[in-house]
Amino acid sequence: MRLKLYIVSLFLLPGLLFAENTLSLEDIDDGNWNVNYSSDVAIAGFQFDIDAATINSASGGDASENGLMISTSATTVLGFSLTGTTIPAGTGTLVILDITGIPQGISGIVISDSNGDSIEFEYLIDCEELDDPDGVYADFGFTCDWIVDFLGCSQIFANENICQVCSCSCDCITGCTDETACNYYEDAIEDDGSCSEDDACGVCGGDGVDQECGCGSAGEFGIPDGECDCDGNIEDCAGVCGGGGVEDMCGICDGPGDIYDCGCFGIPDGDCDCDGNIEDCAG
Repeated sequence: MRLKLYIVSLFLLPGLLFAENTLSLEDIDDGNWNVNYSSDVAIAGFQFDIDAATINSASGGDASENGLMISTSATTVLGFSLTGTTIPAGTGTLVILDITGIPQGISGIVISDSNGDSIEFEYLIDCEELDDPDGVYADFGFTCDWIVDFLGCSQIFANENICQVCSCSCDCITGCTDETACNYYEDAIEDDGSCSEDDACGVCGGDGVDQECGCGSAGEFGIPDGECDCDGNIEDCAGVCGGGGVEDMCGICDGPGDIYDCGCFGIPDGDCDCDGNIEDCAG
């Protein structure tokens, strides 16, 4: 019999735990329960039944905040808008219920968008309630103590690790579970989103890039302004990086200096001295 319950759990839990659009129950106190939602579409109307408990009233939540009318019977909650307002896509508390008894789930879910089209929703089982061997799901064979006892925490189930499904029953070691990552942790059961790659410098998870003078953060190893290489050299007067060329006093790169009659140049043709004079008729 227990094996049959295991098999039933394996087939039913994936849809209950990993649906995108979901309703779930949260026990607040003294018979008050939040009906929480996660939706990727704006909600224009809703109807659902509460299982194994009696609804006394429903109010508040994002339904009231966005102007939806709420009505109830002993088992059913109905929400609709007379003005066309909607509850924006996202997560939150749809409505707050006053309930007699302990609800065992939400069924008969009908959610519609602004066009009146039905949005597929499913009931999301609460982790702590699911993990409780004496919880409200015990009669349905959904408790995690059975699943963990049968499969263990490290097995893959519904494309997830058992420890992620039954997080309250499993003491999961977290870390990077991608074997191709540079920080792969072989003992990790639950991926914590930390997987990284080596940067250009070979540093795991680093931000380094190759630069002229080394590898590191952008701008860390570039050639400094005014220098021409990574050794701190500058260009000489001939444009040679690290060269030894220097200008002489005449401003000539590697020139001979002021060795001429007039220092840096000779006496111009037609002149007789460096001051621009010329010879007279007497010479």
